[in-house]
Amino acid sequence: MEESKAALKKRMLATPTITKQHITASHPPPPQSQAKRKLPPALAPPPPAIHADVATNTKVYTIINALREKGEALSEKEIMRLTAVHIGGTPGLREILRNNLKIEFIPQDKTYRYKPKYTIRSKEDLITLLQSHASQGGMEIKELLDSWSGLLGAVQELEKEGHVLVLKTKDQKPRIVYWNDKSLNLEMSKEFQNYWHEIQLPKESDLAKELERAGLKSMEVFVAPKPTDKPKESKRRSHKRIKLTNTHLEGLDILGPIK
Repeated sequence: MEESKAALKKRMLATPTITKQHITASHPPPPQSQAKRKLPPALAPPPPAIHADVATNTKVYTIINALREKGEALSEKEIMRLTAVHIGGTPGLREILRNNLKIEFIPQDKTYRYKPKYTIRSKEDLITLLQSHASQGGMEIKELLDSWSGLLGAVQELEKEGHVLVLKTKDQKPRIVYWNDKSLNLEMSKEFQNYWHEIQLPKESDLAKELERAGLKSMEVFVAPKPTDKPKESKRRSHKRIKLTNTHLEGLDILGPIK
């Protein structure tokens, strides 16, 4: 009896056991079109450009205006006193200022100066500039205002002294300034000047009558007549009847006599 129990136990241990396994459904991999594809380095887009932030640009604009109004070289402490901008406290601001086209950096004393298109700091500089541009005519005031804050006052003084000639607008504001080359000035007698100013010009409505009374004619403007566009005549195709004969078959005795 005991032997049969031992044999049964031995067979049970030798029988393989089956265990249940819980299999969870896995999601299928995304298709290749939806998956994030990595491009090779040669085709990868470049990184976005790094620009100065808005606050830094505002500081640069404020410093440029302060240097232009002051008209002289300023140190970083003087700039901070005028604009409340700490150049050393803003990362990259010092390098931006030294590379700006409107700012001249002086390395000897580490100061900054406004750099205009034309260098004008006195009336003598203005006269020298006008003399160099005399062959090209005058120079517009708006192009020179950026160079010197005291430009308008200098132009008025030079005009009173007779060194420059100024063309003004209807509002009597200077528009164009010329160098007055006094070697070209001619002395006119007082009698001729009075006679010139006594001549009264007629009104525009009476100008034609006054010219006719003086035996003069107003300028005539000839306008060339415009060529008239004639309608194009359509060319008719001529249909001519051509009598064809087979002369090249003559002598072969297949077409009969050629008429």
